[in-house]
Amino acid sequence: MILWSTIFNTLGPFTHLPHLQCISSESRCDSSYHLAGRLRAKETQALFKYTLSGVGEFRDSQKVYRVPPEHGFLCEVGDPEISYYYPPSGTEPWNFVFTTFDGNCAIQWARDLIRQSGPIFHLPQKSGVIEHLCSFGENREQHRVIQSDWGAEFVVTLLLALTRSREAGMTIAAEGGLAGRVQELVANNLDQDLNGKMIADKLKISREHLSRVFRRETGTTLHTFILQQKMDYASHLLKHTENNVKEIAARLGYDSPAHFGRTFRRIKSMTPGDFKAAGKLY
Repeated sequence: MILWSTIFNTLGPFTHLPHLQCISSESRCDSSYHLAGRLRAKETQALFKYTLSGVGEFRDSQKVYRVPPEHGFLCEVGDPEISYYYPPSGTEPWNFVFTTFDGNCAIQWARDLIRQSGPIFHLPQKSGVIEHLCSFGENREQHRVIQSDWGAEFVVTLLLALTRSREAGMTIAAEGGLAGRVQELVANNLDQDLNGKMIADKLKISREHLSRVFRRETGTTLHTFILQQKMDYASHLLKHTENNVKEIAARLGYDSPAHFGRTFRRIKSMTPGDFKAAGKLY
Protein backbone atom coordinates (compact mmCIF):
# COMPACT_ATOMS: atom_id res chain seq x y z
CA MET A 1 0.00 0.00 0.00
CA ILE A 2 1.33 3.43 -0.95
CA LEU A 3 1.04 5.77 2.05
CA TRP A 4 2.17 8.90 0.21
CA SER A 5 4.28 9.80 -2.77
CA THR A 6 5.83 12.99 -4.17
CA ILE A 7 7.04 13.14 -7.78
CA PHE A 8 9.47 15.93 -8.58
CA ASN A 9 9.45 17.95 -11.78
CA THR A 10 12.81 19.68 -12.14
CA LEU A 11 13.33 23.09 -13.73
CA GLY A 12 16.65 24.67 -14.62
CA PRO A 13 19.45 24.36 -17.15
CA PHE A 14 21.86 22.25 -15.09
CA THR A 15 21.06 18.85 -16.55
CA HIS A 16 24.41 17.39 -15.48
CA LEU A 17 23.52 17.66 -11.78
CA PRO A 18 22.05 14.77 -9.74
CA HIS A 19 18.33 14.55 -10.47
CA LEU A 20 15.81 13.82 -7.70
CA GLN A 21 12.88 11.80 -9.05
CA CYS A 22 10.58 10.88 -6.18
CA ILE A 23 10.22 10.37 -2.43
CA SER A 24 7.57 7.93 -1.24
CA SER A 25 6.45 5.81 1.68
CA GLU A 26 4.79 2.40 1.57
CA SER A 27 3.57 -0.39 3.82
CA ARG A 28 3.84 -3.99 2.59
CA CYS A 29 2.69 -7.08 4.42
CA ASP A 30 2.67 -10.07 2.07
CA SER A 31 5.03 -11.97 -0.21
CA SER A 32 3.42 -10.60 -3.39
CA TYR A 33 5.67 -7.57 -2.90
CA HIS A 34 8.81 -8.70 -4.71
CA LEU A 35 10.77 -6.48 -7.13
CA ALA A 36 13.63 -7.89 -9.23
CA GLY A 37 16.22 -5.88 -11.13
CA ARG A 38 16.31 -8.36 -14.02
CA LEU A 39 12.76 -7.31 -14.89
CA ARG A 40 13.61 -3.59 -14.82
CA ALA A 41 16.67 -3.47 -17.09
CA LYS A 42 15.57 -0.25 -18.81
CA GLU A 43 15.34 1.70 -15.54
CA THR A 44 18.56 3.58 -14.87
CA GLN A 45 17.86 5.29 -11.55
CA ALA A 46 19.35 4.53 -8.14
CA LEU A 47 17.19 3.72 -5.13
CA PHE A 48 17.65 4.19 -1.39
CA LYS A 49 15.00 2.42 0.71
CA TYR A 50 14.92 2.88 4.51
CA THR A 51 12.98 0.75 7.00
CA LEU A 52 10.84 2.63 9.52
CA SER A 53 9.33 -0.49 11.13
CA GLY A 54 9.10 -4.17 10.36
CA VAL A 55 11.78 -5.91 8.33
CA GLY A 56 12.43 -6.24 4.61
CA GLU A 57 14.97 -8.31 2.72
CA PHE A 58 17.43 -7.34 0.00
CA ARG A 59 19.35 -9.78 -2.18
CA ASP A 60 22.39 -9.23 -4.36
CA SER A 61 24.86 -11.62 -6.00
CA GLN A 62 26.58 -12.19 -2.65
CA LYS A 63 23.87 -12.85 -0.06
CA VAL A 64 20.47 -12.02 1.39
CA TYR A 65 20.42 -9.10 3.84
CA ARG A 66 17.84 -8.32 6.49
CA VAL A 67 16.81 -4.66 6.45
CA PRO A 68 15.54 -3.92 9.99
CA PRO A 69 14.48 -0.53 11.40
CA GLU A 70 17.05 2.25 11.06
CA HIS A 71 18.70 0.44 8.15
CA GLY A 72 18.35 0.97 4.43
CA PHE A 73 19.73 -0.38 1.19
CA LEU A 74 21.19 1.39 -1.83
CA CYS A 75 21.05 -0.08 -5.33
CA GLU A 76 20.48 0.54 -9.01
CA VAL A 77 16.95 -0.66 -9.72
CA GLY A 78 17.91 -2.18 -13.07
CA ASP A 79 20.79 -4.26 -11.68
CA PRO A 80 19.94 -7.84 -12.74
CA GLU A 81 21.62 -9.25 -9.62
CA ILE A 82 19.36 -7.53 -7.06
CA SER A 83 15.87 -7.98 -5.70
CA TYR A 84 14.03 -6.77 -2.64
CA TYR A 85 10.88 -8.06 -1.08
CA TYR A 86 8.68 -8.70 1.93
CA PRO A 87 10.23 -11.66 3.81
CA PRO A 88 8.43 -15.01 3.42
CA SER A 89 8.62 -15.39 7.21
CA GLY A 90 7.38 -11.86 7.91
CA THR A 91 4.84 -11.37 10.70
CA GLU A 92 4.28 -7.60 10.60
CA PRO A 93 4.07 -4.89 7.95
CA TRP A 94 7.28 -3.62 6.42
CA ASN A 95 6.96 0.17 6.53
CA PHE A 96 9.56 2.14 4.63
CA VAL A 97 10.39 5.43 2.97
CA PHE A 98 12.41 5.59 -0.22
CA THR A 99 13.81 7.94 -2.82
CA THR A 100 14.98 7.47 -6.41
CA PHE A 101 17.45 9.63 -8.29
CA ASP A 102 19.66 9.60 -11.35
CA GLY A 103 22.43 11.62 -12.98
CA ASN A 104 25.82 10.26 -14.01
CA CYS A 105 27.77 11.59 -11.04
CA ALA A 106 25.18 10.41 -8.51
CA ILE A 107 24.94 6.93 -10.05
CA GLN A 108 28.73 6.58 -10.05
CA TRP A 109 28.87 7.71 -6.42
CA ALA A 110 26.24 5.11 -5.51
CA ARG A 111 28.17 2.40 -7.38
CA ASP A 112 31.38 3.30 -5.56
CA LEU A 113 29.64 3.15 -2.19
CA ILE A 114 28.10 -0.24 -2.92
CA ARG A 115 31.33 -1.68 -4.30
CA GLN A 116 33.46 -0.49 -1.40
CA SER A 117 31.16 -1.15 1.54
CA GLY A 118 28.12 -3.16 0.50
CA PRO A 119 24.47 -2.19 -0.02
CA ILE A 120 23.26 -1.92 3.60
CA PHE A 121 23.56 1.27 5.63
CA HIS A 122 22.65 2.23 9.18
CA LEU A 123 21.25 5.70 9.85
CA PRO A 124 19.38 6.72 13.04
CA GLN A 125 15.78 7.66 12.37
CA LYS A 126 16.47 10.99 14.08
CA SER A 127 19.27 11.84 11.68
CA GLY A 128 18.64 14.93 9.60
CA VAL A 129 18.48 13.27 6.20
CA ILE A 130 15.96 10.63 7.34
CA GLU A 131 13.79 13.21 9.08
CA HIS A 132 13.89 15.24 5.87
CA LEU A 133 12.81 12.22 3.82
CA CYS A 134 9.89 11.53 6.16
CA SER A 135 8.85 15.18 6.26
CA PHE A 136 7.49 14.98 2.73
CA GLY A 137 4.64 12.88 4.10
CA GLU A 138 3.37 15.84 6.11
CA ASN A 139 2.12 17.81 3.10
CA ARG A 140 1.19 14.84 0.91
CA GLU A 141 2.10 16.70 -2.29
CA GLN A 142 1.69 14.37 -5.25
CA HIS A 143 3.75 16.60 -7.53
CA ARG A 144 6.27 19.28 -6.71
CA VAL A 145 8.18 21.59 -9.02
CA ILE A 146 11.77 22.19 -7.91
CA GLN A 147 14.89 23.90 -9.22
CA SER A 148 17.71 21.62 -10.36
CA ASP A 149 20.08 22.88 -7.67
CA TRP A 150 17.58 22.05 -4.89
CA GLY A 151 17.14 18.47 -6.10
CA ALA A 152 20.88 18.03 -6.59
CA GLU A 153 21.57 19.31 -3.08
CA PHE A 154 19.09 16.82 -1.62
CA VAL A 155 20.68 13.87 -3.46
CA VAL A 156 24.21 14.94 -2.49
CA THR A 157 23.16 15.35 1.15
CA LEU A 158 21.78 11.82 1.15
CA LEU A 159 24.87 10.31 -0.45
CA LEU A 160 27.13 12.20 1.95
CA ALA A 161 25.14 10.85 4.91
CA LEU A 162 25.51 7.30 3.58
CA THR A 163 29.22 7.81 2.99
CA ARG A 164 29.75 9.17 6.50
CA SER A 165 27.74 6.36 8.08
CA ARG A 166 29.86 3.78 6.31
CA GLU A 167 33.11 5.55 7.17
CA ALA A 168 32.03 5.64 10.82
CA GLY A 169 31.23 1.93 10.71
CA MET A 170 34.58 1.16 9.08
CA THR A 171 36.36 3.16 11.80
CA ILE A 172 34.59 1.19 14.52
CA ALA A 173 35.40 -2.09 12.80
CA ALA A 174 39.03 -1.09 12.35
CA GLU A 175 39.36 -0.04 15.96
CA GLY A 176 37.46 -3.06 17.22
CA GLY A 177 38.91 -5.60 14.78
CA LEU A 178 37.21 -8.89 15.48
CA ALA A 179 34.60 -7.19 17.65
CA GLY A 180 33.41 -5.13 14.69
CA ARG A 181 32.76 -8.25 12.63
CA VAL A 182 30.98 -9.92 15.53
CA GLN A 183 28.75 -6.89 16.13
CA GLU A 184 27.72 -6.79 12.47
CA LEU A 185 27.02 -10.53 12.46
CA VAL A 186 24.85 -10.25 15.58
CA ALA A 187 22.94 -7.26 14.16
CA ASN A 188 22.07 -9.22 11.01
CA ASN A 189 21.01 -12.40 12.83
CA LEU A 190 18.89 -11.29 15.79
CA ASP A 191 16.20 -13.77 14.78
CA GLN A 192 18.60 -16.69 15.35
CA ASP A 193 19.44 -18.57 18.55
CA LEU A 194 22.87 -16.94 18.65
CA ASN A 195 25.68 -18.27 20.80
CA GLY A 196 29.44 -18.19 20.95
CA LYS A 197 29.93 -21.50 19.16
CA MET A 198 27.73 -20.51 16.22
CA ILE A 199 29.52 -17.18 15.79
CA ALA A 200 32.96 -18.74 16.19
CA ASP A 201 32.09 -21.33 13.53
CA LYS A 202 30.94 -18.61 11.13
CA LEU A 203 34.17 -16.68 11.67
CA LYS A 204 36.27 -19.88 11.53
CA ILE A 205 37.98 -19.27 14.86
CA SER A 206 37.89 -21.03 18.21
CA ARG A 207 35.19 -20.18 20.71
CA GLU A 208 37.82 -19.49 23.37
CA HIS A 209 39.70 -17.03 21.14
CA LEU A 210 36.42 -15.30 20.19
CA SER A 211 35.36 -14.86 23.82
CA ARG A 212 38.76 -13.63 24.96
CA VAL A 213 39.26 -11.07 22.15
CA PHE A 214 35.67 -9.81 22.19
CA ARG A 215 35.82 -9.08 25.91
CA ARG A 216 39.20 -7.39 25.58
CA GLU A 217 38.00 -5.16 22.73
CA THR A 218 34.56 -4.26 24.09
CA GLY A 219 34.77 -4.62 27.86
CA THR A 220 31.78 -6.97 27.95
CA THR A 221 31.15 -10.64 27.34
CA LEU A 222 29.76 -11.87 24.03
CA HIS A 223 26.79 -13.46 25.82
CA THR A 224 25.87 -10.17 27.50
CA PHE A 225 26.23 -8.27 24.22
CA ILE A 226 23.94 -10.69 22.35
CA LEU A 227 21.28 -10.48 25.06
CA GLN A 228 21.46 -6.68 25.12
CA GLN A 229 21.04 -6.44 21.35
CA LYS A 230 18.14 -8.89 21.35
CA MET A 231 16.35 -7.10 24.16
CA ASP A 232 16.90 -3.71 22.52
CA TYR A 233 15.27 -5.07 19.36
CA ALA A 234 12.50 -6.63 21.45
CA SER A 235 11.91 -3.22 23.03
CA HIS A 236 11.46 -1.71 19.59
CA LEU A 237 8.99 -4.44 18.60
CA LEU A 238 7.01 -3.98 21.81
CA LYS A 239 6.66 -0.25 21.21
CA HIS A 240 6.12 -0.16 17.46
CA THR A 241 4.26 -3.35 16.52
CA GLU A 242 1.16 -5.23 17.58
CA ASN A 243 3.11 -8.46 18.11
CA ASN A 244 2.45 -10.11 21.46
CA VAL A 245 5.17 -11.46 23.75
CA LYS A 246 4.87 -14.99 22.35
CA GLU A 247 5.32 -13.74 18.77
CA ILE A 248 8.29 -11.54 19.68
CA ALA A 249 9.93 -14.38 21.61
CA ALA A 250 9.63 -16.67 18.57
CA ARG A 251 10.92 -13.93 16.27
CA LEU A 252 14.06 -13.58 18.40
CA GLY A 253 14.75 -17.31 18.42
CA TYR A 254 13.31 -18.19 21.84
CA ASP A 255 11.43 -21.49 22.10
CA SER A 256 9.84 -20.43 25.38
CA PRO A 257 8.04 -17.09 25.95
CA ALA A 258 8.71 -17.55 29.66
CA HIS A 259 12.45 -17.77 29.02
CA PHE A 260 12.26 -14.65 26.87
CA GLY A 261 10.27 -12.84 29.58
CA ARG A 262 12.81 -13.70 32.29
CA THR A 263 15.69 -12.56 30.09
CA PHE A 264 13.93 -9.31 29.19
CA ARG A 265 13.23 -8.55 32.85
CA ARG A 266 16.85 -9.23 33.80
CA ILE A 267 18.19 -6.90 31.09
CA LYS A 268 15.53 -4.16 31.18
CA SER A 269 14.50 -4.38 34.86
CA MET A 270 10.81 -4.74 33.93
CA THR A 271 8.56 -7.26 32.28
CA PRO A 272 7.80 -7.04 28.53
CA GLY A 273 4.23 -6.05 29.38
CA ASP A 274 5.32 -3.27 31.72
CA PHE A 275 7.79 -2.01 29.12
CA LYS A 276 5.13 -1.89 26.41
CA ALA A 277 2.89 0.13 28.74
CA ALA A 278 5.39 2.56 30.24
CA GLY A 279 8.97 1.82 29.19
CA LYS A 280 11.12 4.21 27.18
CA LEU A 281 13.34 3.68 24.18
CA TYR A 282 16.68 5.44 24.35
